[in-house]
Amino acid sequence: MEFILTLQEDPASTIGVSFIVKAAPLARPFGSKTQVDLEMWDTAGQESYRSLLPLYYRGASIVVLVYDITNEDSLEQTKWWLTQVRKECDPDVTIALVGNKLDLAAEHRKVSTADVKAFADDNGFLHYEVSAKDNINIDAVFTGVATTALETRVKI
Repeated sequence: MEFILTLQEDPASTIGVSFIVKAAPLARPFGSKTQVDLEMWDTAGQESYRSLLPLYYRGASIVVLVYDITNEDSLEQTKWWLTQVRKECDPDVTIALVGNKLDLAAEHRKVSTADVKAFADDNGFLHYEVSAKDNINIDAVFTGVATTALETRVKI
């Protein structure tokens, strides 16, 4: 199974919350399961929506926080969101930090892969770098978070 993202060059920001369901393949079978359905809530990051967002991620099994590798401020915002997630989610929530815009890395990278990877490793988070535009590593994110969440919640 492959995830194909349709990317608009000038997309409108998420306003409030958007919801989708995707089947995610697993890195290895869990019993008879080779894939799981992920219910995904894409929440807006704007301050005006922050008071409502815990309603969507409270009790989540997986949290994926996306930052822009060409913008250091976006990583700082991600760290703020991590604090919020820790307040609202179970201690065993699977958290992935995902650096987007890998297609711009050669010319515009501002966030060090090594620094974020070290931060992720120190805190038990998964870390990926992707390009939504070029569909690079998107499958790895969904497969990785689904497999890790099952391994964490289901003792194999």
